[in-house]
Amino acid sequence: MRKPRFRFKKKKHKKLRIFTLLFVVLFLGSACFLGYVYKSQKPFAKQIKSWVKDVIYTYKTPLPQYSEEISLQGAEKKILYVNNQEQRSEKLDRNKDNKLLEYAGDVVRLIDFATGYYLDLPAEMTPDFSQSPNFSRMNSDFMDVVISRERSPYEDVDEYIAYYLNRFITNEEYRKNNSIELLEDTTRQFGGNTVRLISVKVTDMPEDKKALYTFATTNIGGREFFRFLFKAKADYEEMPQAVERALTSFTRIEKTGKPQYDLEYSFQKPAVWSRETRKKFEEIQESKDLTWGIFTTQVHEEGIKRTIPELESKLDFTFPVVLIYNHIGQPISQDFLDLCEQQGRTIELTLQMTETNNEDLLCRSPLLETYKGKYDDKIRNLARLLKEEIKTPFFFRLNNEMNTDWANYSGIINLSDPDIYIGCWRRVYEIFEEEQVDNAIWVFNPNDRNYPPCNWNNFLAYFPGEEYVHMIGVTGYNTGTYFKEVTGEDWREF
Repeated sequence: MRKPRFRFKKKKHKKLRIFTLLFVVLFLGSACFLGYVYKSQKPFAKQIKSWVKDVIYTYKTPLPQYSEEISLQGAEKKILYVNNQEQRSEKLDRNKDNKLLEYAGDVVRLIDFATGYYLDLPAEMTPDFSQSPNFSRMNSDFMDVVISRERSPYEDVDEYIAYYLNRFITNEEYRKNNSIELLEDTTRQFGGNTVRLISVKVTDMPEDKKALYTFATTNIGGREFFRFLFKAKADYEEMPQAVERALTSFTRIEKTGKPQYDLEYSFQKPAVWSRETRKKFEEIQESKDLTWGIFTTQVHEEGIKRTIPELESKLDFTFPVVLIYNHIGQPISQDFLDLCEQQGRTIELTLQMTETNNEDLLCRSPLLETYKGKYDDKIRNLARLLKEEIKTPFFFRLNNEMNTDWANYSGIINLSDPDIYIGCWRRVYEIFEEEQVDNAIWVFNPNDRNYPPCNWNNFLAYFPGEEYVHMIGVTGYNTGTYFKEVTGEDWREF
């Protein structure tokens, strides 16, 4: 009788050991998997992290609170946008991007639940919430408004704003060189908010473009602040009243919901491309290998003739792409072009709109002059030169690293308005098409980090449009721990 009992216990203990072993294996496996997901940057891991965040966010986030206190008095019409899509109902979604427009007479109230504010604007304005995590836009033929919630990387928010956002527009020499008239530079109270207000007029701006600019910032506690850009055509006399009404009505509310992008791009093959250019582009698309390029000092002369060949000899490798820089009005060495063609190299031509090698940032801005239409002849001459001298497909990288503050064409140096960069890019593109430059592959190349690190300065704000861009490039600088004590910057992995 004892023997069966002994066997029963042994069998029971065996099952327990198996279950324990399975539990340990499952636990360790789960821990390893979660560790992998946490550290990995692969799409699969990112998707899992996104799902987990959404579940947690949905559980923690209350429904957006919509009450009569924030509603526009006498509203005749209401339109709800969820993730930038107009809805038939007014039902808010707790974990999505909810924005409500209320109309009463000549006023529209924008209630941005995801970013946490509301303000009043002219009723004729239409919304653009496609880049909601960075900013919201309201547009019209006569005035545009861009609103973004920002965070200073430094404790002194006012000093950060003064230097990184306003140091060019408040500089008298810069304004003089760019035909900019200062209308106002004050700190005022609007509806209980202290606002730094700077208004200027670009005196030689064409009539079809907006010439009046007002920049406004207001601190909201800690390192956070709101930044507003108002721009209008020169003949819009109601601009001061519209700005005052918007800033006076501006009220912060509790953030609920989650800002979402509404962006989708697809490549559009240009009709102007030659057969050889199409073939070159298709080869790049289909290739699974890296294509290495090279840049060196004096690349037009000593570089292409000696430095690069000597390095290639040591490496036993030929670089198929050679990078060169060109500035507005600067000639391109014919010997360099001939050598690249003879050696079967592809040229990556970077055109930078600067006349001082980006050393004098207060001088006249070629980007702004191009936007005004004053550099059309220079651009056309360049297009004709390239069509005549470069016979094979080449990469055309226009005004790289525009989302920084160290180039004459940087957004911050050109009225802190990415639309100027976009307008300039499109104008150059159109002139190249008019001149039948059929071998240029256009490369949009921002810096991997935004300087200043503002939402309105995000590289996406500068994207010219899918019909104007053929390839995407990126620049990243790794300074290791050189600036660690100043900025906290550390070694960056590739």
